[in-house]
Amino acid sequence: MERDSIKEFFQKKAEEERSNSLMPVLEHRKEEIKRSEVEKDRSQNLKQASVIWLGAIAACTLIVYGGSMIFDRYKMITDNSPASIVAQVGRVVDLPKDEMPTIATITTMENLRDQPFFKDAMVGDKVIVFNNSRKAILYRPGTKKVIGVATLSE
Repeated sequence: MERDSIKEFFQKKAEEERSNSLMPVLEHRKEEIKRSEVEKDRSQNLKQASVIWLGAIAACTLIVYGGSMIFDRYKMITDNSPASIVAQVGRVVDLPKDEMPTIATITTMENLRDQPFFKDAMVGDKVIVFNNSRKAILYRPGTKKVIGVATLSE
């Protein structure tokens, strides 16, 4: 009986020594696993942050671009000053130099339809008249197109 208890005692000691010799290996392996998990989390967080930043940059770019397009469109529609209209027409047609024209906006087509110069005119079109050069231009600001050009009779 004493022999069995001694045998048990040594078996337990041997198991303890084996488990104690494996403990540093297991602890080292646990640390490696923990480090790799931390690195995976860090990598995933970096990817998420990159995607968020790229999305924010893209959104800001679209907002700025869209805003500038809207502003340009608004400016084009609202800029009806004579100098602006003459400049717009001057890009398409050669205009008389050193002469400021008279500009009128068509508000009704009642009396103009039977005149050949106004056959393609619409409400909102501009009539630009250069009295000294005897020249009239029908201009559509919405499309930035010259609809007609005529020489004035005396």
